Amino acid sequence: VQLMQRATQAWPGQPAYWQMLERAALATGDSASAQRARRTLDALDVGRARVLPDSVQVMFSMPDSLDYMEGIAWDARHGVLLLTEMRRGTAWRMTREGRSHDLRLDTVPGMSAVWAARAAPDGQSLWVSSASMPPHARAHAASVPAAAIWQVDSKRGAVTGRWALPDSLTEHAPGDLLVLRDGRVLVSDAGTAALYVLHPRAGRIETIRHPLLRSPQGMVELPADRAGTDTDVVLLADYSHGLLRINLATSNVQRVDDAVDRSVLGLDGLAWHKGQLVAVQNGLTTPRVVAIALDHDARRVRDVVTLWRDTTMLVSPTTLTSDGEALWLFANTQWDDYAPDGSRVANRPLRAARVVRLRGFS
Repeated sequence: VQLMQRATQAWPGQPAYWQMLERAALATGDSASAQRARRTLDALDVGRARVLPDSVQVMFSMPDSLDYMEGIAWDARHGVLLLTEMRRGTAWRMTREGRSHDLRLDTVPGMSAVWAARAAPDGQSLWVSSASMPPHARAHAASVPAAAIWQVDSKRGAVTGRWALPDSLTEHAPGDLLVLRDGRVLVSDAGTAALYVLHPRAGRIETIRHPLLRSPQGMVELPADRAGTDTDVVLLADYSHGLLRINLATSNVQRVDDAVDRSVLGLDGLAWHKGQLVAVQNGLTTPRVVAIALDHDARRVRDVVTLWRDTTMLVSPTTLTSDGEALWLFANTQWDDYAPDGSRVANRPLRAARVVRLRGFS
């Protein structure tokens, strides 16, 4: 019990330490420590959702022929959603009303599973990340292409650029992609525990590594008016270490300080929504969508508030996006429906991926 108490003091925002303290205290009859651990775990569980039920709407379900959906992003220039499908290896444009267009990236030589897609700010290009993963390899029974970043012409749908990711012999998991205001393209890779920065004009990829980068996931660019003296900053969700503040000019990586009795571990997708940082948190007990209040220059978390949780609908959510008025996400991405070798989990029906819109909260 004393060992776990020291662990909780060292990292009070780590739910696993409080869970172990609770178990140890119950086993030794230390009811006071067990009750304290339970109260803290309840607080770390973020609390009651503040979204009214009528603000959650399933807008459409993907066709049964599509599965292993992963990424979702808003293309503001064209007013459409960008959706990625991993098993086939393609991306889709979809309107708010559900009209869809397959970009047929699966016909591009060298394309593998498509993990993430983003639109360039000027609307002329789409950027996607790709890397092999078992369901895609099993479906295609082909040689494993190198993980890569692709540039696609928005009008014609033709590939205009391809850059292979470094560490070609390593298993990649390029789960999120971000296009910065200046045109650089960032890819967070949980497989290699790295952040890749593509400089398209120079045609080179910079690799950022750091002990705090263990399982990098979602990213957002810090607005210029909030960066303080640092003008080249992104926030990155590391699944194991929480929110990280990264200065791209210096490659300096710092952990954003936690709020008391709040946890930002297990975050996946990040987005800005009406000036507020929002995230999918799927690494704690119950998956949820949260709003994260930060201090002005994003060095400390002030609070974490649940926006939506639904144990019947929200299953293995990953990324989310904002169209300026509402949040959009896949309620179920089907990660849990496949075994590590890429086969379907036995006796588990594959439910169509559902795109959900959240609106009506402040």
